[in-house]
Amino acid sequence: MYPATHVRLIILIGFSVVCNLLYALQGELGALDYCAFVYGFTVLEAYTNVFHYMRGMEYAQVTDVVAQGASYPVLSFAPGGELLFANPAAREAFGFRDDVLDLPTLQSVARDYDMPQLVSGAGVIEFQWRAPDEDHSAYSCEFAQVLDERGDLLGYALTMKDTSELIDIHTGLYNEDAFRAHRRKLQGSGVKPVTVAALSLNHLNAMNEAFGRVRADEAVWDFAAKLKKAFEDCPDCFVAYRGGGNFGVLSTSIAREDLEARVASLRAGIEWNVPSTVVADFEYAVVEYNCDGTLENLTMACRKADELVKLKRMLSPTSGLSAQVNSLVRPLVDRGLITPERVEARAQLAQAIAREMGEGDETVYLSALTAKLCDIGKLSLPDSVAFYRGELPRGARRLKEQHVEVGYRILKAMGSLNGLPEAVLHHHERWDGAGYPDGLAGNDIPLVARIVSASCTYDSMVNRFGGTLPPLKPHQALEEILSESGARFDPRVVEALARVLEGEGQDAGDQPGGL
Repeated sequence: MYPATHVRLIILIGFSVVCNLLYALQGELGALDYCAFVYGFTVLEAYTNVFHYMRGMEYAQVTDVVAQGASYPVLSFAPGGELLFANPAAREAFGFRDDVLDLPTLQSVARDYDMPQLVSGAGVIEFQWRAPDEDHSAYSCEFAQVLDERGDLLGYALTMKDTSELIDIHTGLYNEDAFRAHRRKLQGSGVKPVTVAALSLNHLNAMNEAFGRVRADEAVWDFAAKLKKAFEDCPDCFVAYRGGGNFGVLSTSIAREDLEARVASLRAGIEWNVPSTVVADFEYAVVEYNCDGTLENLTMACRKADELVKLKRMLSPTSGLSAQVNSLVRPLVDRGLITPERVEARAQLAQAIAREMGEGDETVYLSALTAKLCDIGKLSLPDSVAFYRGELPRGARRLKEQHVEVGYRILKAMGSLNGLPEAVLHHHERWDGAGYPDGLAGNDIPLVARIVSASCTYDSMVNRFGGTLPPLKPHQALEEILSESGARFDPRVVEALARVLEGEGQDAGDQPGGL
């Protein structure tokens, strides 16, 4: 079986061949002109095909031949706006009646069916439209001028594709399939820049567990309506519900800063329609795909936005993903290997260092998450090693060093974010190459691992949790880390750490945790 699109193409090719044969047999028909006629769609993408028509045939006859067999609505109009043809699918979509003598015109269709694009005067226009039927069927439309080879106007063609299957029936937004199709379309068009926003509800799992699936779905629908309203003044903004409480926006007209400000404004002013016992919130990330070569393609930009949102959700206390992070850290706390306060302090300090270094959101949030999870492999250590006082014997030291590999394997098995398992694996490497497990040196060590190494070391010095040595004052810990800059630690990271601590007034040293 051939796809329907291929069948239509074969029909049109056959039609063109017949026209050429007639031309060869009957010279009196005159030279063949050609016109462009939109004959079919794939998902949200119009394919325009050029076929021949004879000068002796009227434009309406040509559209009649082609459009009668089309399963999608096709209408043609004369240059003056008179309706020349509407196939059965179009008559059904618009509710045209055969017994009405006063046929609609281009102008009346534009007015009566809320299609102002038909009288805008542009050459080719793509737009979305909903039919006035009971189901309010959604259509992706293309309206085009039809010209002959001399550029003279023959008429207008309106073709429509029912995209109801591309609309999420609950939210009224485009669905994931439509989002991917539009992304491919923008990718193929070469238009840059394209701004991508990813949004994800934090409270969906809490709603589902506390009040059931129906209330959780209602929370999604309510947010979808607010998101749609926030972008209603942006005709090119493609807003989609991608499932699981996740939304996406694609735009070619709004810069990254403006789109981020728009989403931030929505977040700050939104009124949540949820029970008071639920802390409602959403995380978002905005990425721009442009011409600077930073991102290979639009797909990579969308993936980066999705990963940034996931990172933020793993750090957000209101997100279900943060519960997964806490489930990994909780056994360390229960076993007495660390306190919740120290986990949070390490994460905040790592995040602040990355910010101070001028790194992007991905590095900033990944640093915080790595600082939280870097020691989960210590769960594999026996008490005799985990709580050993003093310098470990060689065999026990090697066993303790293996905790980074255990943590790496745990995170890899969970399918964690790109870069997270590797940062955990290498956070005990040294700038001079004398660290473990692989003896990496300098910039070969992942940046996030270098940041976490400094933040965790500082925290250990000012706390000495479970150790035999007394904790250092913050300024003493900083001095010790400064003395190891270029040997144990990345000098850039140490400089950023010093600026962060001085900015917090921690050189005075009266706050033991430093944060």
